[in-house]
Amino acid sequence: MKIRHDYVTNSSSSSFLITNNTDRELTSEEVAVILVSKILEDAKGRFVLPPNGQITYECGDDPNDGEFENFIHDVVGNSCSSYFGGSEVEVVPLLDAIEHLSTEG
Repeated sequence: MKIRHDYVTNSSSSSFLITNNTDRELTSEEVAVILVSKILEDAKGRFVLPPNGQITYECGDDPNDGEFENFIHDVVGNSCSSYFGGSEVEVVPLLDAIEHLSTEG
C-alpha cells in the first residue's frame, strides 16, 4: 500500500482520497471503526439469516441504497476475489455461486 500526501496524477480505481473532517488526528483503526459503524447502523433490520441458511440479497447500484447495501455491492461485488467472509459467514456473488453449483453436479 502506498500513502501519498500530495496530488496524485495517475490515480486508478484502487486509489482513494481519505479525508479527516474532524478537529483531531485519526488513526487508520479509528477510520475503520467510523466506517464500519455506519455499515452496522444501516444493516439493522435488513434481514435475519437462520442457522445454516442462505438468502439471495439483491443490491441496487444507487449511492442512496444505504451503507450496508453499498458495502455488499461495491466492496464484495467488485472485489478481486469472488469470495468474501470467513468461517461464520461468507458472501459470494450469485453468478459465481451458480457457476460453482453447476460444476459440482
